[in-house]
Amino acid sequence: MIQLEHVPDCPVCKATGAIVITEAKDPLYGIPGAWNYRCCDRCQSLWMDPRPPKEAISSLYPENYFTHTDVHQASTIKRSFPFRVWDAVQHAALRRIGYNGEKLEIPLKFLGELLLAFPPIGREATRRVYFLPRLPGGKLLDVGCGNGSFLDRMRTFGWNCEGIEPDPIAAEHARRRGLSIRCSSLEEVNLAPEEYDAITMNHVLEHFFDPQAMIAKLSLALKSGGVLVSISPNPVGLLARRFRKAWRQLDPPRHLVLPSPVGCAIMCQNARLKAQVFTCWSGSHWSRSQSRQINACGRVVHTHCSFLDKLYAYSIAPLLNMFLANSGEEVAFVAIRQ
Repeated sequence: MIQLEHVPDCPVCKATGAIVITEAKDPLYGIPGAWNYRCCDRCQSLWMDPRPPKEAISSLYPENYFTHTDVHQASTIKRSFPFRVWDAVQHAALRRIGYNGEKLEIPLKFLGELLLAFPPIGREATRRVYFLPRLPGGKLLDVGCGNGSFLDRMRTFGWNCEGIEPDPIAAEHARRRGLSIRCSSLEEVNLAPEEYDAITMNHVLEHFFDPQAMIAKLSLALKSGGVLVSISPNPVGLLARRFRKAWRQLDPPRHLVLPSPVGCAIMCQNARLKAQVFTCWSGSHWSRSQSRQINACGRVVHTHCSFLDKLYAYSIAPLLNMFLANSGEEVAFVAIRQ
């Protein structure tokens, strides 16, 4: 039996908070246990209390965990029209920040350019490159790189890419792409000071025991003017508030700390980073679909998204994110080392 650790104070800002979610269970792999989360009185971040100790963490990630998927297994399913329109928006946005876009049909290209008239849409469209402008030859480190799909994409855009991945199966998939990968946790790896032009984390921050310490460590590895980007689940977003312990992105027991937008701003300020913090709606369709499944039967049953899920993600969620502060499914920050 795992001996759990009590965590009375917020790992993000060290304030206190009450338990607001009780007996949340693993909705994906059926890892035994029921988990509680506290909400910080100061920054509204969520954290697990009690939580598993560090030595037990590897047992919470089964062999079929999603980062183990071989990235060579690309889907051949034809994308629907809304997805193709969103692809066009992404390509148009990427061209504006220096990346080469694919050739598109004229109507789709026109639609993509038209939708970029709305600034939040333009920013969201650059999530594909984690909001990084093109920097040929720039040195990029992706922390928790999984199977290497993001690094492989950025390498084609001229970045000099490296990754850190603690899971040996996922790291091996990334290495098969010819990527330079260190199979280690961020806590254990040694990073040279002022080494990187950019460091990225996509749905990684929530897995750290001490996210503040990790942001401080990464800050020191950035060159002056270098950029640290993090994207993680937003615990104060609309879906999080609606579904609570059935929220797909809660993902107990693997998500230990879910920093809020306020929490992210505090951590960046403490690390002496100048940060822009905002929320995104990417992934809202599958998160809404799977949250509904967890709410109905306690677990994720399938990966199908209904028409209403897609309608929410590609029309309602963007509008809400434009007018309701911090309502998006993800919280992101783009932070510059001074």
